[in-house]
Amino acid sequence: MGDFQFWLALKRLADAREPLLDLTKRSATNGKLDSDKVRQIAFEITEKGEAVLKGEADFVAMNGSDLWLGGVHLSEKDKLWRWDEHHQRLAHS
Repeated sequence: MGDFQFWLALKRLADAREPLLDLTKRSATNGKLDSDKVRQIAFEITEKGEAVLKGEADFVAMNGSDLWLGGVHLSEKDKLWRWDEHHQRLAHS
């Protein structure tokens, strides 16, 4: 995963309807984004993010899903692949 790919993943968590992360230096993202600006950006975890980490909340339940990942469109309209902790494997939700 490259720096911009990682940046987009973090930004998705910060820009969600119920954000899990908060950008602490938003001004660094204005205009052209380059590697130096990406390295200057800081994130803080939100209360919702803490709840997700603790397993008390679910990002998709809070924010829905509409994401292309590896050529696959993950949307609320379709069954989503989720990790089944009991069976230790991926399963449709």
